[in-house]
Amino acid sequence: MLIFLSLISWIAITIYTRRLSASVTAGLELIPEEPSLGSGNQNLAISPANLPTVTIIIPAYNEAENIEDCIQAALDSEQLTVNSEQLTVSQQTEQSLVAVWVVDDQSTDQTLQIARSLQQELADPRLQILPGSPRPAGEVWVGKNWACHQIAQQLTSDYLLFIDADVQLKPGAIEAAIQKMEREQLDLLTAVPQVICGCWAEWLVQPMLMQTILIGFNFRQVNDPEHPNVFGAGMFMLFRRSTYEKLGGHKPSGRRLWKM
Repeated sequence: MLIFLSLISWIAITIYTRRLSASVTAGLELIPEEPSLGSGNQNLAISPANLPTVTIIIPAYNEAENIEDCIQAALDSEQLTVNSEQLTVSQQTEQSLVAVWVVDDQSTDQTLQIARSLQQELADPRLQILPGSPRPAGEVWVGKNWACHQIAQQLTSDYLLFIDADVQLKPGAIEAAIQKMEREQLDLLTAVPQVICGCWAEWLVQPMLMQTILIGFNFRQVNDPEHPNVFGAGMFMLFRRSTYEKLGGHKPSGRRLWKM
């Protein structure tokens, strides 16, 4: 019996290790290259004078501990700039290519107050705050879908980026993501973030959750348009707005409930 259990354990560990290794290897191949939008890269299917507009959407419910850092990182992540010599005078005076919308999903803590205080302090026209309304009676909305839906249907930017309120974007993240989208003509780009653990409980739980994701999906299959496997990480989902609208956005479809 002991030999049998040992054999089963060895097989399970071998399968787990191989799937994890294959997933990590495939994931590394998908890392976007260093951003070069606006630098005259001839390999990019986009001209410096026609850079896309992006709206970062941050749905937040009781995220008082995270919301300020999330907003600040989102604002600091923008590097979508071009050489002024490549633009006309009228183009040089256009507004920023990136906007940040925080949608407070009726938080019961100080999330909304902190966001508004930061907005007043920064006086940054890119930052907008939307106090969310109650969910419609008789309709089922799961998780942050309702918060995302409220603002997404009002936006007209070329791209919509949904991130969680505990995500901190690095400088250049938006540019690198857009570059990959444009080069490969993608409709949706999702990313698995670097996990930052702040306490022993998070160190125990978060790595296991990330490993479960890694072994549960074959990233090569997920990125194959002909393969039925799909995967999206709700903490970072960058859509072409036209595709997002064709999919019906975050609105529930029939009996299917999506949490994105």
